[in-house]
Amino acid sequence: MRRPASTPLVEQLPDRRPHSEPARQLAEELRRALAKVRTEYRQAFLLFHEQELSYAEIAAALDCPLGTVKTWVHRARREVIEIMGKRGVFREVPHALRPVAS
Repeated sequence: MRRPASTPLVEQLPDRRPHSEPARQLAEELRRALAKVRTEYRQAFLLFHEQELSYAEIAAALDCPLGTVKTWVHRARREVIEIMGKRGVFREVPHALRPVAS
């Protein structure tokens, strides 16, 4: 006697990977924005986000204080968000750029 076909235990999930063209466009916009950021900021940003180094590892690699690395990464993020926002890459990210109170 033949066994009945088993039902899969895991349901088929929809493909949620980004479509390749929009992902390529976003990567290009990010590359353009990073090109406009100061060299030190860009280096720290890329080491942190692409190479996944810790702040301490970046400080050692760039031979600068830990606090400086944190500042550079933060400023790079801020500038990239601002540049990409001006280019209309995304509508608005209110939590990403909070105004500094004077």
